Parts: sequence; structure tokens; C-alpha cells
Amino acid sequence: MENQNILITGGCGYIGLHLSKLMKHYNIIIYDNLKFGNSYMNKFSKVYKGDLSEENKLDFLFKKYKFKLVIHLAGLAHISESIEDPKLYYYNNLILSIKLLNIAVKYEIKYFIFSSSCTVYGNHLLKNDKQHKMKEDDFIKPINPYGNTKMMFESILIDYSNKYNFNYSILRYFNACGSDPEFEVGEYHQNEKRIIPRIIKYSLGLIDNFCIFGNDYDTKDGTAVRDYTHVMDIAKAHLCALNYMINLKKSLVCNIGSGKGYSINDLIKLVEKISEKKLEIKIKKRREGDSGYMVCSNKLAKKLLKWEPEFTIEDIIYTSYQWYSIHLPKIKDFLHLERIYNI
Repeated sequence: MENQNILITGGCGYIGLHLSKLMKHYNIIIYDNLKFGNSYMNKFSKVYKGDLSEENKLDFLFKKYKFKLVIHLAGLAHISESIEDPKLYYYNNLILSIKLLNIAVKYEIKYFIFSSSCTVYGNHLLKNDKQHKMKEDDFIKPINPYGNTKMMFESILIDYSNKYNFNYSILRYFNACGSDPEFEVGEYHQNEKRIIPRIIKYSLGLIDNFCIFGNDYDTKDGTAVRDYTHVMDIAKAHLCALNYMINLKKSLVCNIGSGKGYSINDLIKLVEKISEKKLEIKIKKRREGDSGYMVCSNKLAKKLLKWEPEFTIEDIIYTSYQWYSIHLPKIKDFLHLERIYNI
């Protein structure tokens, strides 16, 4: 595939930037509406600006580059926002994804990698099995619209594959976080909602407060437990999935996670250790749609993809903290800049 063109939708977002860096020796074409991503930070690939609703632009790119592989990262990804505005999520994550898939089928793609989510599983904090790790054959029942959009598109992708003769990889991410070890790209959102960046920004004095939503879950310290996976490990999983599909001509559904659970209090302690600051934390009631425990079994990824997570939770916090410390003071200097090709 190194000599063929590969389309990455949403390639200027957080995961897309790291994946572009990892695949910089491939012929990568990025298609991104740049509402949340930054093209100036993506110096590794050609970037075209456009929305998945603009079918004429997608047609142009598929005709020009003759893609055989699509990596679909574009979409909205906040649970609370999906509850507040479900129609926004069903339109962006489901309807527009189907539009992309229809065009991909029209141009006879051979491989499709979809960024799914651990939220398809719902709440798996079981009274008799608190340490249950989610497996790919577990019953899935999302508890929010965001998770529903991922679950629905998974089913649609499988149906399309059966009919239109292409292979797929459905990668269920477990909480991407961290920064590349060279601190080149990192994670930045102007309205930050993700937990690790918020704790770090709070420790750096860039936001006024930090809240824990719920400290009464049935977990070791009452705060929600999650599986946090370094973004470069997630990026690497895409390459493993690509090799799997090409070499074996098979499809797969696979968890991509560290296989270890950490509570919000664990994260706070790690940031306090690195920043050498004691943080004052506010407690608020639980948010609708949040589960108490979400940790994966990654045995299938290790077996089929020969994939192993390389980065620890300490690495995640350290690389995130360093990236924010280095880049946040000057990020305003380039946020308005674009590095794009016109259609």
C-alpha cells in the first residue's frame, strides 16, 4: 500500500495527526472540514478542506487518487454533547458516514478502517464481576447517542462489506490520550472537554477549576474507571489492521486499549506528581450517559494484529504535560494558519 493513495477523513484531528505522522512514508490524502482540526499542524500529508456532505469534492478526490483504502476518523466524539443534541450526532456520525461509504463503494475500494468506540458496550460495571474486561463478543448496548452512532455504523459497514466485496477493520478505541514522544502534534481543542487535557490545563493555571462528575460509582475510590490508550499505540493499530486485511484478505472487529483501568483520582495524582502541585478538585453529581467502569480485553488485538501497547499511563501523562507546556504559550500564533490544497 505504500505506493497507493490512502484517504483519511478527519485527518487533521487528534488521532489523525498522529496517524499521519506515523504513516508519513505513505501517500496520505487528508479530507477534513477543519472545524476542530488544524491543517497547519499536519505537515505530513496533503490536506483538502471539505465536509462529508460535499459529495462533489469526495467524487473529485476518488477520481483523482483512485483510493483503495479509506481510514474513516471524521466525526463528533463527546458523550454529553450527543445527549444534548442527538440529531447533530446522528447526522454527522451516521448519515454523513453512509454518504462516504456509498462513494467508497462506487469507486470500488478494497479496504475500509473505521474508528469505532468503547462506548458501544454501554455500562459493564457488573455487581458480581467488577473487573469484567469488555470483549468483542460481549453484548453491546450503548447508553448514549454517541455510542449508538458507532454501533449503527458498525452494522452498516458489515452489511456493505458482505454485499460489495471489500474488507473492513472496526477498531473500538479506548480513550485515546497522550502526545507523540517528540512533542510535535499533541492534542488541542479550544473548548476542551476531555479529562486528561483538562486536568493538565488546570495544573498549568489555564482553566479556573476542575470537576469530577460523580464520586459514588461502585469502583475502588468512587470515581469512574477507564482504559486509557496512548494515541501512538492507537495509530500503530491502524497499520497492523491494514497489514492484516492485505495479507489475510479478512475483516475484523477489535478492541484497541491498554487492558488496564485507572480512576479519575489516579489521573489527578499522576498530574500532581509531574506538576509538583496539589490540585483542589470540585465534586459534582454524575452526568447522564457516563458509565462507571470501562476497561477492555485486548487479547484479540494481540493475537490477530500482533499489536502491543508500548506506552504506560505514566508515559501518557508525561507526554501530554510536556506537549501542553511547550506548545500552549505559542499555539495562538498558528491556529489561524492553514496548509491546504484546493479542490
